[in-house]
Amino acid sequence: MKSILITGTSSGIGRATALTFAEHGFRVFAGARKSDQAPVHPNIVPILLDVTDHHSIEEAYQEIYPRTKGQLHALVNNAGTNLNGAFEYTSLEDAKALFDLNYWGPVQLSTTFLPLIRNATSASWSGKILTIGSIGSVAAVPWMAHYHGTKFGILGTMEALRHETHSLGIKVSVVLPGGVKTNFQEKTAISLDRARKMMPTDAPPSYRKSFDKFARIIEASSERGSDPELIARTILKTVNSENPRFKVVVGADARLIHALKRCLPESAFLAIYRKLFA
Repeated sequence: MKSILITGTSSGIGRATALTFAEHGFRVFAGARKSDQAPVHPNIVPILLDVTDHHSIEEAYQEIYPRTKGQLHALVNNAGTNLNGAFEYTSLEDAKALFDLNYWGPVQLSTTFLPLIRNATSASWSGKILTIGSIGSVAAVPWMAHYHGTKFGILGTMEALRHETHSLGIKVSVVLPGGVKTNFQEKTAISLDRARKMMPTDAPPSYRKSFDKFARIIEASSERGSDPELIARTILKTVNSENPRFKVVVGADARLIHALKRCLPESAFLAIYRKLFA
C-alpha cells in the first residue's frame, strides 16, 4: 500500500483528495489542525498538523516515519487561505501570516519529507511532491496582491525543485485550479468584508469603486466553480502519472485564463483584466 501525506484535509479540496486517494487504495495521512476534522475512511490516518508550526511538522514526521518505514510515496501541499484588500492598507502582519501558511508551509513540509519521498522512489515508482497553487499563480487580479505573492512564489520555488529532483526520479507539480466550490468562498467573503472595513474613509474613490466591482465578481464565482472532486481526481491522476506535467491547469475558467495569458500580447491581456476587475 502506497503512502501519501495530504495537508488541509478538514474541508474542500483537501478533504475530497484524501477520500479519493483512500478509495483508490492509498494509505492517507490526513493532516488537519484538529485531528477530529480529518475525513473518516479505513485507509485514512488522521495527523495533527499545523503547517505554520515547525514543531507540529516535526511531530508529524516522527509519527509518519515508523508507520511507513521511512518511505512516503507522495506529498500533497494543500493547506492554504486567502487575503483580500488594498495593498496600501493591508498590514504587514497579515501579509506575513499569509506567507507563513501559503508559502513557508509547503516549503517546510517539502523540505522535511523529501528524504522519505526519495526513499520511496524506485524504478517502478516516481515519488511526487504536489502543491495546490491557483490560476492566480500565473495571472494576478487587483486587491489580492499578497495572495498572488504566495502563489507566484510557490510556483517558482517548485519549478526550481523539479529541476533539482529530476535526477532522483522525483516529480514535482503545481495544480492551478480556477474557482472551486468550497468553503474557501466563505473565507473569501469574510476577507472581503474585513478589507472593506480596513479601507479608510479618505481612500481614493477609485479604490472603493474598483474593489466593490471585484468583490461582486469573486462572490459570484462560487456558483460557477469546479467541484472539489474534480480537483481531487486530477491530483490522483497526476500522482499516478509516470511523468506528470509541472503546471496542471484545472477548470474551464483556469484553462481560458492560462491560454489567454500565453497567447495574447501583454497589453491586450492587461486590458482585459483591468476591464473585468478594475
